[in-house]
Amino acid sequence: MVYLGCFSLRFNLSKLKITFIKMKLSPFGLTSMMLGIITASDNSMRIYSTYSPDIQEIKKDATNASTTQWKSDVKGKAFDRFVVIWLENTNFDQAAEEPHMAWLAEQGITLTNYWALTHPSEPNYMASVGGDYFEFVDDDADEMWDRFVSIPSNVSTIVDLLDDKGISWGAY
Repeated sequence: MVYLGCFSLRFNLSKLKITFIKMKLSPFGLTSMMLGIITASDNSMRIYSTYSPDIQEIKKDATNASTTQWKSDVKGKAFDRFVVIWLENTNFDQAAEEPHMAWLAEQGITLTNYWALTHPSEPNYMASVGGDYFEFVDDDADEMWDRFVSIPSNVSTIVDLLDDKGISWGAY
């Protein structure tokens, strides 16, 4: 069952835009998808955590770990579709005024716990697939050949992991 209505994606070499035509979610559907909102901020330097827990601490924390998100206690297959929707950078107040976001807020869904790795957008898109933004730092390259970024061949992307398990996927 797919819980998300239809949406369109427009893409040119420098911009990505998603336009919602209709969106309908059920409570369980929300648990089986992730809506990514990238917040606009100026993060010019990569910062990594220096905290490194040992395995005993990880196991201890795992016994009482909690989440701010809904979760399911159903054993086995929890979903049959996983949908990721990227919304373009904007501040929260502006986004809240959009009709589709206002509809989500009426359902009690305010999407306030989403963050970006960096700014602008495209490095975050790279990170969502490859786990890093590979020093890709802008949305608008000066030369045509600068507009394409390759993930290093020794990096497994989410697409590689799906392919390895024989799971079909699509990008729209």
